[in-house]
Amino acid sequence: MTSLILQIQQEALSSQPDIVSMLRKAKAAAVKLDQNELTEWMDCEMNGYQNHSFEELPEYRQIHGQLKVKNPYHGLQPIVFKDSNYEERASHAPFTQSISVAAKLVLGGDSLEYTLSGELRKKLVDGMQVALEPILLIDQGQLINVINTVQNTILNWTLELEKKGVLGEDLSFTMEEKNKASAVTQNIYAQNIGHLGDLSGSGRSRVNQTSIGDQRIDQRKLEHFLSEASNAVSLLPNEVAPGAKKLLREISETKSEKDIKSKLDSLKEILENATGSVAAHGIIQLMSSLF
Repeated sequence: MTSLILQIQQEALSSQPDIVSMLRKAKAAAVKLDQNELTEWMDCEMNGYQNHSFEELPEYRQIHGQLKVKNPYHGLQPIVFKDSNYEERASHAPFTQSISVAAKLVLGGDSLEYTLSGELRKKLVDGMQVALEPILLIDQGQLINVINTVQNTILNWTLELEKKGVLGEDLSFTMEEKNKASAVTQNIYAQNIGHLGDLSGSGRSRVNQTSIGDQRIDQRKLEHFLSEASNAVSLLPNEVAPGAKKLLREISETKSEKDIKSKLDSLKEILENATGSVAAHGIIQLMSSLF
């Protein structure tokens, strides 16, 4: 039998992977496992991050470079700043191109040259005694880090899926595998990718609005939920994390099923207000598997 997850894992272990081929296979697995957010991330990596601001990009794509000027007599020369904080801010740039572009630049031994935005360019030029053209030069190490981060994220995802018994034999997944994959994927996503802005067309996490008050709780699943949710609390936005942590502790100490359901409803309401939080969405998804 052919395991799709182990195929992807094998490619992710390669010292010279075909990064696009690996992502295509990983996307096929994510789609079959109904992991929409991970699928959207993979699409962004393969096609580029269209219409994403600097802040909405994963941290590994907020790359750092060296600000230089093009001197017609001496070539590229560094810009000297009096304010190191301003230099740090000005030296960052969004890398929004597809991962195949990064791979081609690395293969060709090329650095990446950014043309500065109008406002930043004007500030820099205005501060020069002789007006020269400023650029931001990105070395290969930054591009290699983008590729390595994607490769390592896919590898870690497949390793965790394998540990949970999610293999995708004969290129398909059982319902049990899909349920197991949800928690694994949410943890990997939150730890390695984070918030990508509004990929779904809605700033709020997509959640099931059905009340949990009339459903039976599986105690074994409740213990698993409390363990996984407690690990994810630290990834929640500051405005909801304390309340969520308090409710999880109360749920773990409560014996009455009626009270547990009431506190779960309260927890769900808090999490639904965490606009755009991947961790909140992941905990809500875990909650739906309790019954």
